Amino acid sequence: MDENGQRPAGHLRFVWTPNGYELREPAFPGKKPLYNLDVIAEADWLIDLGPEGGDGGGRIVYQGTPERAAKGHTAAALSSFLADRQAA
Repeated sequence: MDENGQRPAGHLRFVWTPNGYELREPAFPGKKPLYNLDVIAEADWLIDLGPEGGDGGGRIVYQGTPERAAKGHTAAALSSFLADRQAA
């Protein structure tokens, strides 16, 4: 990881998806948060810390099932991901 806590570009990792494990690159390279929405969407229970990173975070923003997440950065990314997945 670099000084910003991000994985170097081109770094692959195994991710569990509904189709089994897949080798993938991080979804959001650079200084944006690295959300693995496939994994988050399959979780039984989500605890989202924030609302920001570093000194602006550390508080529980949301706790519950992924489908009911309604506020925070993770919820915003997750809601559109779940809507797209249901439409497919």
